[in-house]
Amino acid sequence: MQITELIEEYQRLNLSESIHFDKFNLYSVTHHSTSIEGSTLTEIETNLLLDEGLTPKGKSLEHSLMTTDHAAALLYVIDEANQKIVNTIYLNELAYNTDTTRAIEYWYKYDSTEISQLENVAYQNPVLGGDAVFMARIMLFMDVIDLEMTKSLHFNNNNSNQNKVVTIYLLQQE
Repeated sequence: MQITELIEEYQRLNLSESIHFDKFNLYSVTHHSTSIEGSTLTEIETNLLLDEGLTPKGKSLEHSLMTTDHAAALLYVIDEANQKIVNTIYLNELAYNTDTTRAIEYWYKYDSTEISQLENVAYQNPVLGGDAVFMARIMLFMDVIDLEMTKSLHFNNNNSNQNKVVTIYLLQQE
């Protein structure tokens, strides 16, 4: 098969709409990291553990706990990194705008780097990216319409995860 045929087949199957890439990356990083540390869980067992909370038969509970702890720690790090980015930009804006002598047209405007950083956070799935995703969307005046409700990942609470479809409309900025 030629590369062009493969690309056409990929587009025809519409796989980019079917695969939850953030979840895939989280599970893949978790599986491979815990495997390096000695976990005997397969990738499928890792997915079932994180999605359904099912511990694999005949495998050590220690490996299951290592996997769920790693995934939770990775989500924590992602959330904290996002919070740091958003809070830094917000505090810069707040400090600049506290000078009441400035006319409103001279208030703080995000530079291209800050816009890029906020967009990187805003386009993340809130389940994986944390509360900073919502703050970044607000700061960029994004209106988000959730077509499906998202439940938290299993290892954060007792809900199973469902895919989330998000449509983002950018409001006109003046």
